[in-house]
Amino acid sequence: MPCWRNYPLLAEIERAYGLPTRIDNDANAAGLAEAMWGAGAGYDNVFYATIGTGIGTAIVLNRIIFHGRTGAAAEGAI
Repeated sequence: MPCWRNYPLLAEIERAYGLPTRIDNDANAAGLAEAMWGAGAGYDNVFYATIGTGIGTAIVLNRIIFHGRTGAAAEGAI
């Protein structure tokens, strides 16, 4: 969101809720939630794909989102 450039969103969320916080894209967040509490619960590794306003994917290894060296491990090119 261009108007939020340099806005400390993470710090503000942590301050407001008093909880450790991470920010990620929607597919990664949904993939992690599915791996922990959804159809992927009980599996060590999960590949997640979502189709909505676009196509998003996530790779979850040992209940941790795999971002890869550049942060774009599951990002596809169309």
